[in-house]
Amino acid sequence: MSVLLLAFSNIGKVVLAQYFRAPFSQILALIGDEHKSLDEAEKTVLPVSHAQIGGHLAQKWNLPNSLAHAIKYHHFAANLSLSMIVHVADIVVDT
Repeated sequence: MSVLLLAFSNIGKVVLAQYFRAPFSQILALIGDEHKSLDEAEKTVLPVSHAQIGGHLAQKWNLPNSLAHAIKYHHFAANLSLSMIVHVADIVVDT
């Protein structure tokens, strides 16, 4: 299950890049130009985060609830073991 979680954890970014190009470009600009975090940039531009989009898609695709929940909250991993795996993986990839 953790392999699926890792594969789908950032699917919301793909959706944003493909279907919401202008807002996604604004997010990337805020990250690059103003050094905002992804979370801050998403909150500035959109009413939802890539993680929320990914969690919603996981539910629509009838993935296990635990997987959908972990995708939705992978940046808030304090009490979610699957989310913690992805959160740590995100940190490793970003460094």
